[in-house]
Amino acid sequence: MVDPLTLSGVAWGISMAGWVISPIMTKLVDKALSHIKPGKSKDKLHELLTHTLPSLALTLEAAEGSPYMDLFKNLVGDLKSAFYDMEDMLDKVEYLLHEKRLAGQKKSKWIIFASHDDAGPSDQGVHINSSLIISQPLNSTLKKNMKKIKELIDKAQETIKQANLPCQKESRIYGRNVMATYAQKPTIADPVEKVTGRDADRLRIIKMLHDTHGKEAKAISSEGKCFSVIGICGIPGSGKTTLAQYVCVSERTAGYFNLVMWIHVSQNFSVETIYREMFVIASGNQHLYSNSVDGIKKELEKKLHGKRFLLVLDDIWSDNDVADQQLPLLLSPFNVGSRGSKVLVTSRNADAVPALGLNRYTTIPIQDLDEKDFFEVLMYYALGDSRLDDIDQKELHIIGSEIVHKLRRSPLAARTVGGQLRRRQNVECWRRIRDSDLLKDTMGALVLSYQYLDEHLKRCFAYCSVFPRRHRLARDVLVKMWAAEGFVTVTNGDDTEDVCQKYFDELVSASFLQLRVKEEPYEEDCYIVHDLLHDLAEKVAGSDCFRIENGWTGEVPQDVRHLYVETANGWAIIDKIVKLENLRTLIIHAVQNNNTIISKEIIEKVFTKLSKLRVLDMRSDMDASHKFSLPDSFGNLEHLRYISFFNRGGLATLTLPATIAKLYHLEVLSFPGCKNLVLSSKEDMANLTNMRILRPVPVIPNIGRMTCLQELGLFRVMKEHGYELRQLKYLNKLKRNLVLEGLELVGSKEEALEARLSDKEQLKVVLLDWGNNDSSSNLEVQLQADVLEGLCPPSFLKFLEIRDYKGLRAPDWSVGNTKGENCLESLWLNRCSRLGPAPELVEYFVNLRELILTGCNWDTLPNNIE
Repeated sequence: MVDPLTLSGVAWGISMAGWVISPIMTKLVDKALSHIKPGKSKDKLHELLTHTLPSLALTLEAAEGSPYMDLFKNLVGDLKSAFYDMEDMLDKVEYLLHEKRLAGQKKSKWIIFASHDDAGPSDQGVHINSSLIISQPLNSTLKKNMKKIKELIDKAQETIKQANLPCQKESRIYGRNVMATYAQKPTIADPVEKVTGRDADRLRIIKMLHDTHGKEAKAISSEGKCFSVIGICGIPGSGKTTLAQYVCVSERTAGYFNLVMWIHVSQNFSVETIYREMFVIASGNQHLYSNSVDGIKKELEKKLHGKRFLLVLDDIWSDNDVADQQLPLLLSPFNVGSRGSKVLVTSRNADAVPALGLNRYTTIPIQDLDEKDFFEVLMYYALGDSRLDDIDQKELHIIGSEIVHKLRRSPLAARTVGGQLRRRQNVECWRRIRDSDLLKDTMGALVLSYQYLDEHLKRCFAYCSVFPRRHRLARDVLVKMWAAEGFVTVTNGDDTEDVCQKYFDELVSASFLQLRVKEEPYEEDCYIVHDLLHDLAEKVAGSDCFRIENGWTGEVPQDVRHLYVETANGWAIIDKIVKLENLRTLIIHAVQNNNTIISKEIIEKVFTKLSKLRVLDMRSDMDASHKFSLPDSFGNLEHLRYISFFNRGGLATLTLPATIAKLYHLEVLSFPGCKNLVLSSKEDMANLTNMRILRPVPVIPNIGRMTCLQELGLFRVMKEHGYELRQLKYLNKLKRNLVLEGLELVGSKEEALEARLSDKEQLKVVLLDWGNNDSSSNLEVQLQADVLEGLCPPSFLKFLEIRDYKGLRAPDWSVGNTKGENCLESLWLNRCSRLGPAPELVEYFVNLRELILTGCNWDTLPNNIE
């Protein structure tokens, strides 16, 4: 078995060496050089980029896992901080550039304002040289920072000589990058999770779950308990959770239990948090009327009373005094259930089940898969349904069987290593993986798989360690956080978020992120990181990521960049947080219906002290009728790109200060559940041209400048300047739904054409509304027909509703007089006119599955309706 300390060193060395020569670091130094005038200083810094940094990477690889590793840790930590500082300075330069462009627009007479075309990119006609706007102090600081980086690298080179480290002529990272050139995008879909060789175990457990008359069941009943406990024990990565999920899926379908609950417990759990999760599952209600443990317990007992339930407690630990004291409390509310209820426990520790405080229980040790089944698992994830010629397939099968002998029957290792083999389906790459010494245990296999990830994926994966174990990761949220943190290198005009989506898919394909089994069919997909992979993520992230959970009161590392806080005591922890002036991510999840953690005073402190934040995610349990205002200091967060504020009970009113218009980097502004979003000033909101997500979308003028916007929801045409239909002209990244109201105010077909509705190819649902006006003149009727003609929807639209349209003819685009196929599946005509002598509106919609007519005066249906 590989020594854990050695593995930790290897993981650290890989992480640091790859980070130093990653494309992101290269791009960062290049960007810094572009802001410095030509001369000796610039030449020296260019040398740093092309020669010194690659040399340092070789050194770090030589040091990994060796006694000399500690010599470099502090140096690399300082170097990393210097790079972070440089990134912040360059971000400030971009901020000032944007500010200057806006100022230039206001002074210029020939740009978009003068032409009254205030829809579209806000930087048209304005070009600013960055060297003109960088102040002397900022320029000087940037140079000092670059100089510091060079000095640190020089110091590292001197340490190499003193330590007499062996010199490597070729980086193993380079070798892995050569391997990456063999990596191919799978031509088939990534395999779904497959359970192999566990049918006998599943049937055995189900039989025990349904047993109400056996000796064990009678003994439990004689003790006055309505439930019994079954434990599944095994080493990490052996498939305990997968087996329990396999059982759960079967039981939800069978309907034997009235209620099935799945709870992940983890090492540092709190009884209160577990009770809350159980209550939410049992009741389907997020809101609790009690804040105390006893109060929550009583409410939970009411929901469980008289029900035969199955509770799965996944990943129970029993290796510390706190856990031993709390574990018996977990089962205390359950004796109100119906006889035959069961508790299924998974644990890596055989002592965890007796630690629950029961006299009787059954423990099932999870057995190794037999060699045939284990080989099937590996090859399923490595090859799937790939079509290879017979010679290649035979050779890969031989190498696969040799890899199987080294993986020690660990399903997690098979899945993760299989993911890397799947991306490199050639003999040479498989042999290199087979010959690695790291394959000798599960964690070593995971480290090997991590080695073969591309550098950008490593950084994204490490970031996942900021979340608690088994935290449910929403794809859409995580992708936007990665984009906000700048983890992506974009080329050829690719969209940053699209690239991050690809990163996410690659991590799923490599099994570093796993799709979580749904507890209910209606649940949205979410993902988790397996516990051992979470351990690996923590190792490679180092001090960059940190979590405060379950009342933890220790000290927070001062060099932390990404922080997750789960607490009920706002003031106790906030004083520690605001000292972390280099913090980039702050995720606060308040519990216990506590308002103080998200109070205005605490928010003020965060906004004032943590000016380098890029991601801010806050969740609270405030009363739904609460009205909340963000302070003016919100405008201090010049680096901020992502902010989300979610109150579980909803929020009556949230007021944003006028200073928000100064947050030029902002990409996501999300307040889900907020009924009324109030802007102190609307006039300059359109300056936020990097905005992608704005929830809920307020009514703001000149929204057409926000060309990155992905969601709009409702756009209401108004007579005031800045609310014209042409504001939609360049908003071609809009997705999902779009409602257009006030179309009766559009004056011509030309105005409608300016919206370029057909260019918005990612829209799926569109509603066109002319307002409920029954007194339409012939002129107005003709105008409505012209406007509808100009609002040709995109070809990929799935649902179209036309409301209060009084025109007497169908538009040409509805009867096939346009190019391209039409994908419309549902058409709703709501209070619309007859559309001419023969309703031909649906003749072109060959994929139409649903036609809804409401309040229409049609006297005949289309001939092809059948």
